[in-house]
Amino acid sequence: MENKRSITGGGISNNKPRFLFLAFTILLLVFYSSILFSATIYIDPTFTGSTRNGSITNPYSSWTSFTLVSGNTYLQKKGTTYTSSTQISIDAKSNITLGSYGTGNRPVFSYTGSGYAFRVQNSSNCTIQDFEVNGNVNAHSLVAVIGSSSNYTSNITINNCVLHNAHNTNNAGFGIYGFYNNNLSILNTVIHNVAIDGIYLANIPGVEIGQSHIYNINRRFFVNSNQTYSSGDGIQLDGNYNGFHIHHTIIDRTNGAGNKFNLILNSAPGTSDNASGIIEYCTFINGSNVAAAVHIERGNGIITRYNTFQGNTLGLRIAGAYTTNNLIHNNIFYNCTSGVGVGYTYPSVGPATNTKVYNNVFYRVSNYHIWVDKTNVDSRNNIHLRGTDNGVAIYNYGGGSWTIRNNCYGTSATAGTPGTGSNPVIGNPLFVNLSNYDFHLQSNSPCINKGVNVGISYDIDGTSIFQGSAPDIGAYEYISSSGSNLPPVINNQSFSVNENSINGTNVGTVVATDPNAGQTLTYTIVSGNTNNAFSLNSSTGQIIVANSAALNYEVTSSYALLVRVTDNGAGNLWSQATITINILNINEPPVISNQAFSVAQNLPNGTLVGTVQASDPDQGQILTFSITGGNTNSCFAINASTGAITVANSGALTPQTFNLTVRATDNGSPILYTQATVSITVTSVNQAPVINNQSFSTAQGTPNGTVIGTVIASDPNQGQSLSYSITGGNTSSCFAINASNGVLTVNNSAALAVQIYNLTIRVTDNGVPSLSSQATVSVNVIPANQTPVIENQTFYVEQYAPAGTVVGMLIATDPDPGQILTYSLTTGNSNGIFAINPATGAITVVHSFALYPRTFYMMARATDNGTPALFAEAMIQIIVPETNYPPVINNQTFTTRTYPPAGSVIGTVVASDPNQNQQLTYTITAGNSNGIFALNPNTGALTVVNPSALYVRTLYLMVRATDNGYPSMYAEAIISIVVTNASGTTSVPVSKQYFNTSIFHPEGSPIGRISPLHSSKEINVTYIPMEDYTLEGFSLNSSNGEITIANTNILSPGKFECKIGVLDNEELELMEVVDITISVTEKITTTETKEENNMQNISIDSEFVVYPNPSVDGIFHIGFSGQPISATEIAVFDLSGSLIFNTIFKQSDKITIDLSGQPKGTYLLKVFNGLQQKSIKAIIG
Repeated sequence: MENKRSITGGGISNNKPRFLFLAFTILLLVFYSSILFSATIYIDPTFTGSTRNGSITNPYSSWTSFTLVSGNTYLQKKGTTYTSSTQISIDAKSNITLGSYGTGNRPVFSYTGSGYAFRVQNSSNCTIQDFEVNGNVNAHSLVAVIGSSSNYTSNITINNCVLHNAHNTNNAGFGIYGFYNNNLSILNTVIHNVAIDGIYLANIPGVEIGQSHIYNINRRFFVNSNQTYSSGDGIQLDGNYNGFHIHHTIIDRTNGAGNKFNLILNSAPGTSDNASGIIEYCTFINGSNVAAAVHIERGNGIITRYNTFQGNTLGLRIAGAYTTNNLIHNNIFYNCTSGVGVGYTYPSVGPATNTKVYNNVFYRVSNYHIWVDKTNVDSRNNIHLRGTDNGVAIYNYGGGSWTIRNNCYGTSATAGTPGTGSNPVIGNPLFVNLSNYDFHLQSNSPCINKGVNVGISYDIDGTSIFQGSAPDIGAYEYISSSGSNLPPVINNQSFSVNENSINGTNVGTVVATDPNAGQTLTYTIVSGNTNNAFSLNSSTGQIIVANSAALNYEVTSSYALLVRVTDNGAGNLWSQATITINILNINEPPVISNQAFSVAQNLPNGTLVGTVQASDPDQGQILTFSITGGNTNSCFAINASTGAITVANSGALTPQTFNLTVRATDNGSPILYTQATVSITVTSVNQAPVINNQSFSTAQGTPNGTVIGTVIASDPNQGQSLSYSITGGNTSSCFAINASNGVLTVNNSAALAVQIYNLTIRVTDNGVPSLSSQATVSVNVIPANQTPVIENQTFYVEQYAPAGTVVGMLIATDPDPGQILTYSLTTGNSNGIFAINPATGAITVVHSFALYPRTFYMMARATDNGTPALFAEAMIQIIVPETNYPPVINNQTFTTRTYPPAGSVIGTVVASDPNQNQQLTYTITAGNSNGIFALNPNTGALTVVNPSALYVRTLYLMVRATDNGYPSMYAEAIISIVVTNASGTTSVPVSKQYFNTSIFHPEGSPIGRISPLHSSKEINVTYIPMEDYTLEGFSLNSSNGEITIANTNILSPGKFECKIGVLDNEELELMEVVDITISVTEKITTTETKEENNMQNISIDSEFVVYPNPSVDGIFHIGFSGQPISATEIAVFDLSGSLIFNTIFKQSDKITIDLSGQPKGTYLLKVFNGLQQKSIKAIIG
């Protein structure tokens, strides 16, 4: 078998063991913390059971049935296919594994979407393994591993997968696509039939690609051969690819799809100019139209070794100045057009430098084994052998140079123009089997021990260099049968162990030997030990169980461990083989968990209650169900085959809970069973839900999704679930209701009108049978909220007003009725000098000491409680004025003549204010009861309003002068107005005159005429009542002074006095004042009858009384004392003077008067006897 050495490298300091130990310890802590809280979730797309919880017995049937959780493992059953257009995405997670379980072929994910089938983004320590991913014509990528420049995805592994069919026609269609990652591993993976690149990775330092196979790529070439459209490579590393490792991978481009590359390393200048990496143990197979198998555009110290280049147009191209210190050794080039090209510039930026080509084999390379362009190549220990071709070892494209030593040429002509160099070997190198391309050296090869030491430790087989006195020429170091260390010998082996075996169980001992006697062998597991199921004794090779939980036949039926055995001879040679451990399936008990069902009372026998769910870890076994306890009165029966429980004794079912013991028994060997408790709750007969009419409100324009309210409903049956729906009234689908909780939301905001929507809401229970009720839910859509209105306002406050003093009340309104405003000061009150009551807007003093004369400017806000809440702002000015002093006003006198025209200015009141720039306002506060004067409030000008009142006399007004300071102050003074005659006199003569009349004289009867005693122009005068006097009941002729009776109803006995002025019409001057007195007397009006002739005129000085008074019913009695009264008249008047009752009675001591027909009120009752009368008020009510 083929023996290989592990890769070694240099340049690590003596701190390497410490660093490795620390890193390993941290990784262990992270790993075991994730394991401690991890779970395994199972997916079987073919599973049809009703219970799907992700367990191995009740797996999910879809990848969309759950959410990926960090630390968990998710396994799809082998041999199944899951089809979906939804990608499987690991986003911002860690320590997740996606894989398979069971036996058979890899599980298939058939992706029908247009993006990535698997997507890993911004995550760490995750693995995708054991999957076959089948894409489609729209798939961008089958697996995408994505980060960002600021958040790298890290430590992702893609292992043992088959990826095919990604044919997106929009510049995509990758097998694996990734960028911004650290330490990405792609292992044991096959990629084929993709539109462009098999693997495209950008800015992923530390990437590893191994044990993989890539073929049938760049399928878009067959649609359009233009390289801008069909630019697919086998693997392309772009951006930062420092530390890459590509190994044990086959890239086959024999499908003729374009002239791109099997592997290309390319990036922008400066990104990977110093990138290092290793390409080893790979096979590059090409057709004739491929540009080159491997193209290295940038890098420093890249090693290309132990590879096979087969059928290439050009095997390896070192492309220019951005790639230096390339080491190319122990590779095989055969059936190629050219082997290695060095210095080819694309674009031309200068030559590659310091390229070393050592210990390679070039066979049947038809043009140039090595070509050089403007640079130098160091060629040593290479074998150049023609077949039927005419290829030459080294060709100079121009400006090239070389160092040539210890190479082997089949013929001298093969060396080409540069010649054979120093220490050449000319002749057949004697390969073991050239026809089978076995380039090992025969024992008599002229190339043995003819090479020069170039510092290479191992050949392509891992054999130490050198075995003899000097290195051999070519890719393989010849190993003699004696005298040198030989690698150990280990063959593939197999063992078996029962599933669930306890830790420490012996599995078997790996057998290996060493051709060199006395050497000690060391055993290690290289790969395949999933979940650390086994441990290997490094000294003895014994394998034991290390993780019993991992030994589950139903999940993994076998393990393929890659075991390496290393000797302790020179070079520590090793060999490795596959150790297969088969997991033996043993019978395991069924799995059944406690379950619960419910059934309604009185349902007929045979009614299905529910089906008991159970499973068996052993595939193919048949379960039998039985009830072993709790089945009181045999109320239930169970189907032994299906687990279906039915009603068996309906008459005995009463509302209660039955706890049945149900057993599930398998048919394995030995027969095993498990039992669980199945609870069956017998419920009462289902009743309809209860829902009442309800009402809500919302504003017009409320956004979609806004919650309006929750519809309330209940169910008489405990434990039932209700579902809600709108069955009517939902015009334009304005509203939506959550079926589970009754939450009512806006669904079509644009259609909401200001109106009341009466929705019919149905609520349905989950009883048996299902029942429903409905009610009207009214939604009042009110107008949208409007902004409050507030204007700029000014207030005053005294200097150093005490804290709490109210400065003013902020005024604002809201266009929406019923809303409540909240007030606040938003700016200008930085020192908190003032406070504002948020509810009333009252501004008060907080810091009195700050109130010295100045003006404060603050921004005030009024916010409503609408939906949404809105506010308005205005500027508030608070003025702290200087100390205000009252105005100064003195008593003043004005003079005017009698009866001036209305509007005449009598004078201007004068006042002043000690505070500069203040304005005064003038008002009359007393003395102007009849509105004789008007006072201009701004100027103080006093004008005449009622000239007729201005006769000779002196009037006195109280005038107030008020300033506009804060607080407002005023002062008052007496203003005297002296009214004079034209002659300037201030008095007129007064005379007295007397008149008599009777209350029984008719209206219009003259009483007398005023005769002036002091007026010389009697015929040209006017008689007027003086101020404050009226002629009630009388009339005065203003021209001749005659007095007549005007209204007898209001006349009563007594004296009436009045002052009459005599006015000179020509001079408009009061000539005289006449004091008149009118005596009103009473007369008894008698009727000349026989009865009257016998009456005596007697005095009514006797006393009389009226009772009851007041009288509720209007019946009055009049009683007399003393001498009886005879021939007496009684009259009753209302307050307007109208006579409503009149009677004459003869001698009597008691009289009754009936006024019951009169309305309630006060009346005047008069008793007449001759010329005498007495009066009294009589009240009805």
